[in-house]
Amino acid sequence: MKKILIIAAALLCGMGRAAFPQENPAPPLQHQKKVFIAEKEKDIYWPMSMPFWVKLAASPEENAPSYLLSKVHPKSTTEAEQYLKDGVTLEITGQQFVRWYNVKTEEFIFLKFFADGNPPVTVETLEGAPTWTKGEGVFYGKGLMGSISARDDVSGVDQVYVSNDGGEFVPYNGQMVFDKEKEYFLRFYAVDRVGYAGEPKTLRFTVDTTAPETRIQSYTNFFESVLSTSTTLRLTAEDNLAGIKNIFYRIDTQADPSLYIDKDIKLADLSDGEHRVEYYSVDNVLNPEDKKVYTFYLDRTPPETESAFVGDHHNEKGVDFISPRTGINLSARDNKIGVERIEYAFKEGQYQVYSVPFTTPFGAGEHVVTYRANDKLNNMGPVKKIPVFLDNKPPKSTHTITGVKFDQRDTTWLTSRTTVQLSAVDDASGVGGIYFQLGEKKEYQLYADPISIAKEGRYLFKYYGRDRVENRETEHPYILIVDNTPPTLTKTFSVPKSGTAPGKDGSEIDVYPRYTSLFFGAVDNSAGIAGIWYSANGAKEVQYSTPLMFNDEGDFTLEVRLVDNVGNPSSETVRFIIKD
Repeated sequence: MKKILIIAAALLCGMGRAAFPQENPAPPLQHQKKVFIAEKEKDIYWPMSMPFWVKLAASPEENAPSYLLSKVHPKSTTEAEQYLKDGVTLEITGQQFVRWYNVKTEEFIFLKFFADGNPPVTVETLEGAPTWTKGEGVFYGKGLMGSISARDDVSGVDQVYVSNDGGEFVPYNGQMVFDKEKEYFLRFYAVDRVGYAGEPKTLRFTVDTTAPETRIQSYTNFFESVLSTSTTLRLTAEDNLAGIKNIFYRIDTQADPSLYIDKDIKLADLSDGEHRVEYYSVDNVLNPEDKKVYTFYLDRTPPETESAFVGDHHNEKGVDFISPRTGINLSARDNKIGVERIEYAFKEGQYQVYSVPFTTPFGAGEHVVTYRANDKLNNMGPVKKIPVFLDNKPPKSTHTITGVKFDQRDTTWLTSRTTVQLSAVDDASGVGGIYFQLGEKKEYQLYADPISIAKEGRYLFKYYGRDRVENRETEHPYILIVDNTPPTLTKTFSVPKSGTAPGKDGSEIDVYPRYTSLFFGAVDNSAGIAGIWYSANGAKEVQYSTPLMFNDEGDFTLEVRLVDNVGNPSSETVRFIIKD
């Protein structure tokens, strides 16, 4: 920014920097009136305000005796006494003549001199620098030179005098150089050779050698030197003396600078990336500012967004299955200025600001979550969609028993040869696994193959299904009893034996009287008896239902077969003799 400096011109260098006394400037010098005789022509120049007298000299020598003519012709309008006291007064400038008339020869002699009563005329010249006028103020730029000329039509110019900044008048000695930035107050006048001085002429002007200063400012939606397409640039310039004439700017590789016309520079058409603005000002006396450069980055690229599932998730043939517990995580990154916020919306709802992973408020089925992000300059990225299938129902599992079994209320008896198969169905994400527990103290196991239980005993059997997004089914509990032991036959005769008799093989056989009844029974350790069958003396096997009555004598051999409720078989041969 300029400062006004009061510096003497080259004409009066070294006079200091104090403010000049414009209110009380030094007066012009005093100049005595004098007679001037031209050296060559010997012309006499007489100050018009100075009266003269006429003398007669005996020779032209300077020291020749001279005698004042004191008599006045009677026809003269001037009295002798007045002439002797005041002399002859000149009234017009220019050539003057004293005429002598020879009465005898009737010849005239004209004695010439010049009367000079007008001061010289001065003319100033300021050139070599641009100029600009505002009101009464006159401004010049660099290179200003000044000169003063004077002209006098009679006796000629004796001297030109100059006063700088109200100081004393000094003789003018040639061309002046005004190379200091300041306000100048010049006065000057000329004196002719007979002592007439003109009235001082005054010049007031300011020399401005300092270039203006231009500033660039960004407005609307920017962060430091990162600008957006809605940002505008504004140029302002200051000049404390002559004032601003023009501001110029050039963007990037623009061929010619543009004239700034007090209208914000728009950046909407620029590409993403680094740019530069070259700018400068020129003041009204054509002092150019050194070019300045403003570099900035135009960010018109929005953030890149991504989504991810947190927790339960399964993709099947391009479909993303989630559960009500599944979180959706959103992230964004920006290439320059940073992400301002991420927003998301459910279906056609209002966007809300993302902060932490969120779950969806949907019911079962297909849905869409939309999201977007903008950077700190409000570059909004494209809307992205997350199509999801919400699976909030667990699978349905069941079991199938292959082989011998016996069901009674909530209990199933089976053998080690019996197998239990598990299966499940899920109408959305699919079955993720079936888990079972055999015995309360056992860990749950993932079902893979049919289950068989080798060891006899009573087991709490539980299982459940889980789909691929971790929806878990309520457990199915069952009691399983493994029975591998066949039943045992019990037999009871209605009367005690009467004795024994040798059999055909020589062994002793019990003997019972006629009309003896035989009762069969069975003992089973768990599943219970399914039935008792017998065959008497090789006859067809029949199922035992009521006691057997033996009325006739004879040897009897009964083949008895027992089966429990899970198919465990046993058999026994019963031999006895009926005889009275």
